[in-house]
Amino acid sequence: HIPKTAGTTFDRIFEAFSYRRNIQWQRLAGTIYGQYLGDGKTDVSSLEVGEAIKALPSNGFLSGHFPHCLGFVEDRPFINVTIIRNPIDRSRSHFIFGAERGGWDMNIDPSKVFQKGLMADNAQVRQLSGCLDLNVPCDEEMLQAAIENIDHNFDFVGVSERFDVFLGDILSALGLPAVAYRRASVGKLEPKKRKTRLELQLAPFNFFDQQLYNHVNAKQKTFRDGAMVFSTSK
Repeated sequence: HIPKTAGTTFDRIFEAFSYRRNIQWQRLAGTIYGQYLGDGKTDVSSLEVGEAIKALPSNGFLSGHFPHCLGFVEDRPFINVTIIRNPIDRSRSHFIFGAERGGWDMNIDPSKVFQKGLMADNAQVRQLSGCLDLNVPCDEEMLQAAIENIDHNFDFVGVSERFDVFLGDILSALGLPAVAYRRASVGKLEPKKRKTRLELQLAPFNFFDQQLYNHVNAKQKTFRDGAMVFSTSK
């Protein structure tokens, strides 16, 4: 679950299915890379992820803000799912989310928020590559690791801009019925003037995320090594 990519909405839907079908569901509470997602939230630890995976039954559902490498297990079958989002929109949403909850002032230069580690540059590449340390610079090698994981180690990859299509595809593939749902943890839109300036300020911190997004966005429904990847292309 990459922060601010419709993951909470997705979680709520599958939480409902878990109750209706008596399936174990667990969401690991916490943030990742020390990013600000609300007062008092600490990182999800590697130990928490490992213990949760070991305790999960074969038909269980686990989610949380943890890097791909911690959710990859070789000794049991699993389905890997993630959702990515237009990087500037995702980063802007996180910035506004944090400002509204008192993490920083809405008018602060976003570069100062990144410098303090309250937001992570190229957060989607970092999480999907398996990066564990925000102090490690995001570079071309990390981008390629994220692309490799997307192409070969995920069964479903959604794009939040077409969340309804992705949700319909995954529900159909898993033999689950269509649902009506309410979006969760969705922030307010900021004024247009602020939005334009903020987008320009956030762009340098999403350079590699943009390339990852372009890669996924360019893919049609593709079957590779038995994995289904869903993108925004038709």
